[in-house]
Amino acid sequence: MQLNTLETKFAKCSSIEIPDAFYNRMSTGNDEIDTMFGTEQFKGFMAGSAITITGTPGAGKSTLLCQVSQMLTTQGKRAAIASGEESHIQIAYACKRLGVTDVDVAHIKDVEEIAAAMHSYDFMVVDSFQALRSNKNMKKREFNQYAQDLLLSTAKETGCVLVFVLHITVSGLPKGGTDVIHAVDVNMRVMVDKDDNSMRLIDVYKNRFGETKTHMAMMNANGFDFKGLYTAPTAEVKEKKSK
Repeated sequence: MQLNTLETKFAKCSSIEIPDAFYNRMSTGNDEIDTMFGTEQFKGFMAGSAITITGTPGAGKSTLLCQVSQMLTTQGKRAAIASGEESHIQIAYACKRLGVTDVDVAHIKDVEEIAAAMHSYDFMVVDSFQALRSNKNMKKREFNQYAQDLLLSTAKETGCVLVFVLHITVSGLPKGGTDVIHAVDVNMRVMVDKDDNSMRLIDVYKNRFGETKTHMAMMNANGFDFKGLYTAPTAEVKEKKSK
């Protein structure tokens, strides 16, 4: 399935054919997780979509993505984690603790290699965007644009869901600029609840193919308890964020 991103001439919206992927989303098998990325009517990941996830160290970004990746593999999908910051042994060690067994992992930074690998996967986590490298001789800003464009276009071409883990500054903005958060389809952040260190706020604050909501879930040494995941009432979220 391809999400065509080529420029087109004007046409009546009623004459444009909508791909089946807009209605038949990629499911994790968990209703709560699927609703987080989609809607009550069309649950799950949109094939070919791109996501960013941010959060402070220890908030649970990698844990969340490892567990979601495993859920997708139980539904017959192929999921992979490309880490530029941890060795494959470190990733495998964390996966073992979380009960993640069927996700492919690699210590890899080369953006062209990752793009090539996406042709073989349904779900690709890049941890992190700032760790990406290339043999091409480019200035940092030029490279960031190149890496972003290459991986996003590959996601659209292959239907592989792409997730960028982003490092953030003290002010909470992505390091190296905000271009990538504007280019992707979904932005989310994981935050530690200030009232309860075991509780996490999973805030989906931009979603082109679904709803924007904040979810709450418990996290312990074995990962997230998604059975206890629930959508936090707006008033409760505002109160917690203001503290």
